[in-house]
Amino acid sequence: MSWLKTRIPPPVWLLASGFLIWLVARLFPELTLHFTGQTLLSVLPGTVGIALELTSVGVFLKRKTTVNPLSPDKAKVFINQGLYRYSRNPMYLGMSLLLLAWIIFLGAVPGLIFLAGFMFVLTELQIKPEEGALEARFGEAYRTYRKKVRRWL
Repeated sequence: MSWLKTRIPPPVWLLASGFLIWLVARLFPELTLHFTGQTLLSVLPGTVGIALELTSVGVFLKRKTTVNPLSPDKAKVFINQGLYRYSRNPMYLGMSLLLLAWIIFLGAVPGLIFLAGFMFVLTELQIKPEEGALEARFGEAYRTYRKKVRRWL
């Protein structure tokens, strides 16, 4: 799988995972869960996910550095403020929350497996290569940051 590292953009993984969650919900309706307030409950992680995405992208644009996940070596600045004080990957955390919102909306309990798979794939194929590129570019400052701030939360 190492040849896949940073070759498929995270939004593609997000859409593929979302499709698989939908497919499982359609193919195995007996494994879905429906309850009062389900749609309303799905709004919470969805809203937080969108807020994390927009805020994180906004910081990158404000600091004039790349948001292109396929070229982590082109980062111009090292961002460690705002949401990045609490998570090294708030954009990916936001995507994960969007998947969680989708799972709740559909009632697709087996979708939690795809959420875990999404997070695993992103960690292995995107986050770890990004961390290597940032360490190579920003050295000790990034290593110190990595010790203080968790990868996801």
